[in-house]
Amino acid sequence: MKNNILVIGGGSIGRRHLTNLNLLKYKNLFCLKRVYNSKFEKEYNCIVITASEDIKTYDINILIVCTPTSLHIKSIEFGIKNNCHIFMEKPLTHDLSTYLKIKKLLKNHKKVFFIGFMLRYHPFIKKIKDTLKTEELGSVYSSAF
Repeated sequence: MKNNILVIGGGSIGRRHLTNLNLLKYKNLFCLKRVYNSKFEKEYNCIVITASEDIKTYDINILIVCTPTSLHIKSIEFGIKNNCHIFMEKPLTHDLSTYLKIKKLLKNHKKVFFIGFMLRYHPFIKKIKDTLKTEELGSVYSSAF
């Protein structure tokens, strides 16, 4: 099966993902944007889609969601309905009620769902986590930098 990858959102983060996917030699790239732009298509080697109903034409199986947080739930609903793997930019949501809806939606989703966090695997963050586990600091509830 071909990986048909849809990046939802053509802002700076969406463009970064498209650049990285091209560097990794992925083909069949699509981007859902509000406005069609042929220069964007050429630069990011993708097909620009401007109407969400047109997405069905392309048999998308991987979503990369780069929209404002308040719109994430719509992309998750689309991804689940179309049996897609979903990579979501952080944060997942902006309020508890939306989080509970998303949690319920994802309960039986059998594909990969991952929230991106660029520092998650950074060696410094890993070192802090390991130090917190080994030091006798008691319970750590939060931190500020």
